[in-house]
Amino acid sequence: MKEIFLLILTISLLSCNSEKTQKGETTDEDGSIVEMKPTEIKGDTSFLDFLEKFMWDKEFQQSRVLFPIQQNGNEIKTSKEWKHLSFYIQSQYIPTLASDTINIFDKDVNLEKTEVYIIDFKVDSVETFAFEKANSNWHLIKVGKTTLENTPDYEFIDFMTKFANDSNFQINHISFPISESFADSDNNYETASKLIKLEDWKFWELTDEINRLMILSNMQTDSKYRNIFFRGIENGIWVQYTFEKIGENWKLIRLEDYST
Repeated sequence: MKEIFLLILTISLLSCNSEKTQKGETTDEDGSIVEMKPTEIKGDTSFLDFLEKFMWDKEFQQSRVLFPIQQNGNEIKTSKEWKHLSFYIQSQYIPTLASDTINIFDKDVNLEKTEVYIIDFKVDSVETFAFEKANSNWHLIKVGKTTLENTPDYEFIDFMTKFANDSNFQINHISFPISESFADSDNNYETASKLIKLEDWKFWELTDEINRLMILSNMQTDSKYRNIFFRGIENGIWVQYTFEKIGENWKLIRLEDYST
């Protein structure tokens, strides 16, 4: 009888421990109960935060590619075949085009899918990168190439091509006198400003400066403003050119340079 009682007690205790484990509890080495919390899945905070890490971190980039993936007409089947996309690793800054007076890097962009276009003005070629959100995280799903004519906001891109290369066209598409705000290095980088008159303007050959311009496919092309923003890569560069459509023509209306 004593042996039967001990057997029943043992089975009862094992049953209780099994129920606790199923409820998310376990025991450590000293026998005390430890509650097991479910793993939390954290999503990307914004597309642009994701994109920055995707560009610089090789392992992160590889983990955020959905395989198999089409890359310029070729199928990449596994992560072992993937070669890191360098984006702006060799650059001092990232030039971006936005359709608001507030730059896309300065505000959260809530998207479910988007394409990134990077324009090479020197060879009239455009790289395209398609991204989609899955389980709250962004992933690259396709890499390709297209022409300037197929980029978002081609009208403004065409204007910028002429503005960057033609001195007469450029000077006729600036609202003089134009205001320039800047961080004054002689005064502890306090914000200062000045007006630039027509007779003081010197032609900007901007082809190199705006090359590899980045555009998001979701930009609002119905805005009358455009800004080209140069964001430095760990070097303090912060420059913005603001354009406004006045009548039928785009004009440069403001310069800002808060680089330190």
